[in-house]
Amino acid sequence: MYQPRFIQYLSLPPLPDNLISEISLDPTDYTLRANGPGNLETYIWTDDHNKKLDAWCKQNICPDMYFAFQILHTSNNLHKDNGTTVKLNYVMSTGGSNVLTEFYDDDKITLLASYHIEPHRWHILKVNTYHRVINLEPEKFRFAVTSRIFS
Repeated sequence: MYQPRFIQYLSLPPLPDNLISEISLDPTDYTLRANGPGNLETYIWTDDHNKKLDAWCKQNICPDMYFAFQILHTSNNLHKDNGTTVKLNYVMSTGGSNVLTEFYDDDKITLLASYHIEPHRWHILKVNTYHRVINLEPEKFRFAVTSRIFS
């Protein structure tokens, strides 16, 4: 029987090295543009310095999506994303060696799945399911490119 999944890797081209080298992974280089209501202190979304990234992604991934950054600086709270069901992500920096993305049933207790997301691979994830990122190491950041598939 088919095992439900909450993350799927995609065979899309990785970000090229010359583009990656121009992206700062220092969170102090970015300003907060948005954050989730349950994760005000752990997560930011920003489109600072994303013009080249967005242009490359529009040309090579999907012309109708807007690509920006998400930065986590500590494990975040269990939550569902607002306004979207599926996101496309590309993790550039994992935030540590044992960082996990967990998905939970609507009871917020039953763990449905846990994933160690591989860096530098495009993946989609079901963000309309309760989820959280845990085990970020002190002084490390999870830095990813992100875009909404459908709003």
